[in-house]
Amino acid sequence: MSSSNQVPDKSLLQSVQRKLSQKCAGGKMITSVRSGVATVSGVIKNEHERKPILRTITGVQGIRRVIDQLRVEKRKQVVFQPREIDNAESAEPSDNDTTASEISTEPPLTNSATPDSMPD
Repeated sequence: MSSSNQVPDKSLLQSVQRKLSQKCAGGKMITSVRSGVATVSGVIKNEHERKPILRTITGVQGIRRVIDQLRVEKRKQVVFQPREIDNAESAEPSDNDTTASEISTEPPLTNSATPDSMPD
């Protein structure tokens, strides 16, 4: 392919960005084009977003190859820390204490009735 038939990189970049904005939602992507080779980098929310993005870019006429530098966003892990409760907190609730029963460390009460003690 001679250089006179080649689409300028600037035009290709504009086409790539326009197609991505139309077909692919969100993401923090950066695209560049050099000699018909598109590079896409940035962060995507999950792996399922990768194929549509790459397919959209390769579908732009004049793009010869795509370099995929996309990374999947790392999700923050929530770690639950156990909370120590001293015996004073789990004692009789006061009028102002609405959470004492919610944080009690006592085991739940079970029905200890026997068949003989149950009403008829």
